[in-house]
Amino acid sequence: MDRTKWWVVLIFLSPLILYGLFKIGVVVYYVLEWFRVTTWMFGQSEAEFRSARFGSLHTEHYNLIDWHSLVVRLPADEKIKPELIADGNPDVIREFYNACERWQLAFLNAAGEQLLAIENLSKPEALWMADVVLREQRTIR
Repeated sequence: MDRTKWWVVLIFLSPLILYGLFKIGVVVYYVLEWFRVTTWMFGQSEAEFRSARFGSLHTEHYNLIDWHSLVVRLPADEKIKPELIADGNPDVIREFYNACERWQLAFLNAAGEQLLAIENLSKPEALWMADVVLREQRTIR
């Protein structure tokens, strides 16, 4: 084969090679997610988020001095999906959002402003976290 044919083949196959490399990267990312440990610690008027994977640690601190209420809800940008509305069955909508992995636990101040939102929880996870925080709120406040 002469050189021009190789360039044509390379140009033709490059998008496929890049797509394959992208897919391999996605698989590696999800395998590495198995080894990530996420921890929320609630202390006197603060919350601490820790995420560790293979020795690398990411930490964030949140001030909860004036939190007033705790809400379990769907994110504000989450709207009811049009295909569920078209079905018109409220039980289908309820089942979909009960199984949804997009619930959040939000700490609000007295004015209703969000201080902290723990996102991407399942509904049982969000309810469990809210229950534990409310039972132990004397430690947090």
